Amino acid sequence: AGNVGTENTGTMIGDTIAPYIDTVNIYNQDEDSFSSVADAKTVIVTASVTDTNSAIIDNTDVTANLRDLGFGVLVSADSYNQASAIATWTLSGTSVSTNGTLTVTVGVRDDAGNASTENTGTIIGDTVSPIVSTINVYNQTLDTYETVANGSTVVVTSAITDTNSNIMDLNDVTANFSELGFGLVTSSNSYDQSTAMATWTLAGVSVSSDGLLTVTVGARDDAGNKSAENTGSIIGDNVAPEVVTISVVNLSTGSFTYIKNGDTAVVTLTISDSNKG
Repeated sequence: AGNVGTENTGTMIGDTIAPYIDTVNIYNQDEDSFSSVADAKTVIVTASVTDTNSAIIDNTDVTANLRDLGFGVLVSADSYNQASAIATWTLSGTSVSTNGTLTVTVGVRDDAGNASTENTGTIIGDTVSPIVSTINVYNQTLDTYETVANGSTVVVTSAITDTNSNIMDLNDVTANFSELGFGLVTSSNSYDQSTAMATWTLAGVSVSSDGLLTVTVGARDDAGNKSAENTGSIIGDNVAPEVVTISVVNLSTGSFTYIKNGDTAVVTLTISDSNKG
């Protein structure tokens, strides 16, 4: 009959360009740190994914090797934001594989079957707590480590050693200075990474009592490991010494009553002090 049908069409997107994994970030959410992570932390991994046809990529197309953090080898992203092209994994309860560099490897395969080159992100695994060693309490006003009175300036120093001390800072070291009239928890004024020494300068102390005063220092590294606390001490002394007796003897005559020019005398003082026995 010669009837010719109306043509119809079907389409498909040609895509020979592999997607690209840009930056991979690993964030210790519990400690607000991109530097290090310990066990039992919540970590957020993000990866920037670019593709010619990114609108047809979804979270199942982006996978990560999370073995170093205690998770699977090919784990699909929890979410993929097409507007920002960011894939995200939220990992609760990490199990760090080693103390040292941990690696997350991310790859993506688009709907056309093109596979990206994998890219990696790293974070330091750290399950070792810092150690607070020697604590010195120094009365700068009188140049002594023995005693302190109200109004003095005291300098407290503490040596802090840690597996990853190069990423510790002054906010990681705290102290209880309540017996010197300062706060219960006070970040250090400075932390010298080269010497691993934390320093506090306390101007105008207020001694809580006469007798032994204790300061307590602790540290928490960027991974979230807490040290055992350590203490240092100094004697609080707000009591002035007292001259109890004065004895004068004239050695020339043996008299305790009279003396003249040219005689030899000995003066003896008896002094009482609450912190000198």
